[in-house]
Amino acid sequence: MNPAATEIGIEDIRAARPAVDAAARRTPTLMRTILSERLGGKVALKAESLQRSGSFKLRGVSAKLEALGDGAAAGVVAGTAGNHGQALAFGARTRGVDCQLFVPDDAPVSKTGPALRLGATLSYVEGTVDDCVAAAMEHAEKTGMAFVHPFDDPDVIAGQGSLGLELAEDIEDLTQVVVPLGGGGLAAGTAIAVKNRFPDAKVIGVQVAACAPFPESIKTHAPVAVEALKTLADGIAVKRPGAVTLPLIERWVDEVVVVDEDGVADAMATLLEASKLVVEGAGAVGLAALLGGAIKPDPDGTTAVVLSG
Repeated sequence: MNPAATEIGIEDIRAARPAVDAAARRTPTLMRTILSERLGGKVALKAESLQRSGSFKLRGVSAKLEALGDGAAAGVVAGTAGNHGQALAFGARTRGVDCQLFVPDDAPVSKTGPALRLGATLSYVEGTVDDCVAAAMEHAEKTGMAFVHPFDDPDVIAGQGSLGLELAEDIEDLTQVVVPLGGGGLAAGTAIAVKNRFPDAKVIGVQVAACAPFPESIKTHAPVAVEALKTLADGIAVKRPGAVTLPLIERWVDEVVVVDEDGVADAMATLLEASKLVVEGAGAVGLAALLGGAIKPDPDGTTAVVLSG
């Protein structure tokens, strides 16, 4: 796939699926009566928090590593806040190649520790994930290692779209999908896959108020950076949309809503209580939007909430 492409189709997502299926788990889609009754509509949870490596990121990484082929022989490198790095370390170990990660110097041990245990080498960067990505790109140029972007890459986006294929297969009356929105790879890939099967389905992206660049970027049709504040949803605290993902979000995602910290905390607690699922803040923002009233369940079908990690 052309890395400069800004258009991705269902054929790309289908082509990426074998590599994803070989590495990632098909995560369950769970109907929860207690949540449906509370929210006033049929609600299903796509429990990607149960994915190998702990998040959806393994899907995109698997597709990218397959696309790289021998191009990954010198090793792979990425800038990451945690989940992408853990997935890349997992994939690199499976393929027997080195993995170098650039992470923020305040990254939690809960996210860096698993990558270290998987054999990755970590370099700490003062700054944000964006600074880490820049450092990783520079390292790739110097060493010949293959750079793997956490979201702004067509192969990665196609791999993430496999989640949408699973939703479309699992839910016969799927009419709405609520998905966390950070850099935009998961939301874009999921929307493309879902709308191929259900053209009238609505896809809604959810950002956290502490870091929500998409609303203004969509208005201006250009990536607009924001200052990222500390947030429970650090996994989607991306300051600027990607050049590849922004046009895809504009085309395929119907709406973007924003939730606050209290809503995220409430959603995390609700998932633990109602479904016995431990979900990080970034993964819980979709349910936060429903619980807080920013989104209503669709009255004519099932609303799927993606728990991304």
